[in-house]
Amino acid sequence: MYNAQPSLDEAEARFVDPYPLLLLFARQYGVYLLHAHCNLAEEEKMVASGNINQPELAPNGSPFEYRREPVPTPPIELVTAFADIVGMNGPLGLFYAGDLKDGEVILERTEGRVNITTSVSAENQPLEGFVETGWLPDGTDNFVKMACVISCDALTTRSGNYHKGTRSHS
Repeated sequence: MYNAQPSLDEAEARFVDPYPLLLLFARQYGVYLLHAHCNLAEEEKMVASGNINQPELAPNGSPFEYRREPVPTPPIELVTAFADIVGMNGPLGLFYAGDLKDGEVILERTEGRVNITTSVSAENQPLEGFVETGWLPDGTDNFVKMACVISCDALTTRSGNYHKGTRSHS
C-alpha cells in the first residue's frame, strides 16, 4: 500500500481543501497530505520512531506505515466524517497533533530512504521551497503545521546524474 501512495507532486495536484474537516475535531487531529518519499520492498513497512521515519522489515498484517509510540485512535465520528468529505482513497489522511504547540510547524526532509521531521517556530521559518502537507487550526491564521522539502536525491557521476530511487523531485 505504501508504494501505491502518490509522490509529493502527484498528491499536491489531487489536493482537496481540508478547512471544513479541520473544524470538526480542532486541536487533536489534523489533515495530512499522504505521499511517499521512496519505494518499499514487499516485506518492508515505513516505521516512525520519534522524529525518524524509515523502512524496516515488519510482520505481516501491520499497516504500511505506523509509529512505535502509541497514539490515540481517532474517534469513529471523525473517521466517518472524514471519509464522507474526502473519500477513502484520496490524497488526505489524519494525523494526531499530540505535542504540537501553537506557532510550531513540522518540517520533513528526506535523506536517502529516511524521513526526518523537526519542529520549528513557524514565525522564524520561511516555508519557501517547502510543500504544505499538514493542517490544523491553532487559533491563528497559520493553519500550516507540516511541510516537506522537495529535492531530487541524485548522485553525480562522470557520466551524469544517477537517481538514487527516491520519489521526491523538484
